[in-house]
Amino acid sequence: MACKLHPLDPLTANEITKTSKLIRKIYPNQKWIFNSILLQEPKKEHLLQNPTELEVERKAFAIIIEIGTGKVCEVLVNLEIDEIEKFINVPIGNQPTLTPEDCFEAERITKNDARVQNRCAQLGFHNMNLVSGDAW
Repeated sequence: MACKLHPLDPLTANEITKTSKLIRKIYPNQKWIFNSILLQEPKKEHLLQNPTELEVERKAFAIIIEIGTGKVCEVLVNLEIDEIEKFINVPIGNQPTLTPEDCFEAERITKNDARVQNRCAQLGFHNMNLVSGDAW
């Protein structure tokens, strides 16, 4: 018998997979980068009203980016009934946090730029493997 989750337990691997599969199923013509998938915590008031009855619907909050357009969306998925409750297009100009992949890609692009390589050489850094970049 599986252990019952507390309402504030982080999402399980299966819940994260379920969230991404549902979004891809409902929007099959779009390709997404999943910036984050996190537990949408229940309201504190609900937990305080029912301290012995901790039955709440598990929900996931996802931030996704459409490949090709860069459009950012916030999605709320009800994991109990496999339904998207909210799908919000984030206003242009707002971006989610950088992922490690974003940082690695920014460093790769920078280190391969001839202007950066020339400036590093002028400063005495001839081995670009010894140079690191920070996406911030």
